[in-house]
Order: sequence, then C-alpha cells, then structure tokens
Amino acid sequence: MKAGPIYKQHQLVLISPASTVSRERLNLKYNKYVFRTAYTDSTEAGDLISYMRQSQPPLKRAVIVKHPDQEEVYSDSLSYEFKKQLTTNNQEQVVEICTVDEKISDDEQKRIIQNCIRNHQNNADVILVALARKSLENKEHVFFNDNRNLKVLGGDTMYSINLTTEYSNAIKEKLVVSVPWNRSNRNKQKSSFEKESEHLWGKVNWRTAMTYDATKAMVDALKNKNDNPSREDLYNALKDNFSTESATGKEVKFCDNSDRKPDTGLGVLVKVEDLSYDHTKPQLDFVITNTPTRNESCM
Repeated sequence: MKAGPIYKQHQLVLISPASTVSRERLNLKYNKYVFRTAYTDSTEAGDLISYMRQSQPPLKRAVIVKHPDQEEVYSDSLSYEFKKQLTTNNQEQVVEICTVDEKISDDEQKRIIQNCIRNHQNNADVILVALARKSLENKEHVFFNDNRNLKVLGGDTMYSINLTTEYSNAIKEKLVVSVPWNRSNRNKQKSSFEKESEHLWGKVNWRTAMTYDATKAMVDALKNKNDNPSREDLYNALKDNFSTESATGKEVKFCDNSDRKPDTGLGVLVKVEDLSYDHTKPQLDFVITNTPTRNESCM
C-alpha cells in the first residue's frame, strides 16, 4: 500500500485484496483511488472483542504482543484498534503490551513472547497476537507451550500458522482468529466460487477470495463503460452505485472512502477443529465459529 500516493498522483484505480490497515494509519484517508475488498482492522478488532464479551464468563483482561510502534503497519493498526475499542469499557483493560522487535534474533523473539505469556497466566484472560505474518513463522508453538489459561486471539496473519504440531490440542482449545472469509467445510454450503477454485487449485483461503472479488470488480466496472474507458471512467464506474457478486455469493459494493461496504458474511471468526472421520489420523482445519451480523451501511 506504499504505492497508494503514486496511484493518487496519476489518478489510477488500485483495488487491494489484502490491505486491512486503517486508512488513517496508512495515510490513505483522502486517497479515493485506492479501493479495498477485505474488511479493516477496526472490524477485525471489534469482532474479537465481541467474542471476549460474549464468552461465559466474559474475558476482560488482555495482553497484546506486537511490534514496536511504526515498525510494521499491520501490527500497529490491529493493536491500536483493539486497545482503543476494548478500553472504551471501564470494566475491561489491556494489562500489558509486549513488543517484539523484528530486527532481533528468532530465539530472542521467542524468549520475549514466552516471558510475556508466563508473566500473565493469572492476571489476564487473552493474548492478542498482532504480529506480521513473517514473524510468526516457526513460532506457533510459543503461544501454546506453557500457556495454561490464556485464550489466543489473532487477526488474519494467524490464519497462516502450522496446525500440525505437537500442540494441536492446545490450538483447538485456545485459538480464535478473525479473517475476512473462510471456506466451507461442507459441500452443500459451498459457493460456485469455492467449487470452481477447488477444482482448479485445491483448497483456497481468504486471500484468494478477496483477490477474486478485487479482480471481478475491476473487470465488471470496465465492462460497464465504453470500448476505450479512461482512468476516471473506471473510477466513476466503481463509485456510481457499483455492485457485483462476490466469492461469498454476496455483493461487492464500496463506500465513499473506497473501502468495502459492510456485509454479513464478510468477516468471520474461526477456530481449529479435527475434521477427520474417526480422529485416528487428525485432519485439522479452520472452521467458522461465528458470523457477526453487520450494520450493512457505510459509516
């Protein structure tokens, strides 16, 4: 998304399928040419906090693991939105923010995370993992080893962790992740997009679905214009009551700020389950545990 200012300067439309960082933290607030098909970290954080509040008993105390401020935009955005929304209620709090510098060694990063988890087994309920995808590689076990009490909450980067580990039982018990979309595990519930994509490539994830939506929006917007559309024609087509069917079977529409219009089914909470028939050979996968109802209007 660092290319955003260039697209604005030349009045070129960009439709990003994977950017979730809030516009203010990406300096995109006034860049109308950058459209996005995934939801934002504000929604992601809100869904995770709703999960905490709806749990029995409610989960009220959180620890955040993130990168230092301004080091990594996704980490900065998700942690900021989570803390802002959680602390609006005086009964909930962020106990500590543990920072993990990407510049130090993997072993040192693991040590910081382990200490953070051990220090808060008795005074926190959840740990929010707001780390970049690359920083999570080969560190999945750290969040579950010696973690007796903390639920592990994650954004879309946690969707990429290795599920087949010696800590798979702990992952099934503790992990809840917020993602823009999740594939169905039942054939009857699969959309035409899921069936066709599985036939071509096998199982797909939210990044494939959002990329499909971005591509389809671009193609359909161009179809709605003349044979030689200009840059501004494409922009106006996407802004002028535009809609097209998405990978989820719902519609892709955009708000005035060019972010995607909220829609129930866009943004779900997932957990890990064993989908094998008799559980003798585990087949772990993410399954939807909650589909939050959206106020389907732009803010």
